[in-house]
Amino acid sequence: MEKIVYVTGNYGKYISVKEQFEDKNIDIDFFEYDFDEPDINDIEKVSRAKVLEAYSILGRPCFVADTGFYIDDLGTLELL
Repeated sequence: MEKIVYVTGNYGKYISVKEQFEDKNIDIDFFEYDFDEPDINDIEKVSRAKVLEAYSILGRPCFVADTGFYIDDLGTLELL
């Protein structure tokens, strides 16, 4: 069975991800880690920074999962 490490500070997310891979013959291990996220509005760059940090700690294949909600023009909106 193939094994990969999911790095997150949220155990509930780990359980959800693990369940999704159970029938695919992939074993997901958990490594608890809270990242200091870069303050940028680019989910790809945030995810890349996090997984590179995780890999530098673990020294083995791993993955992170991240989402973002950004309102590009929020600073330019006038409040009523």
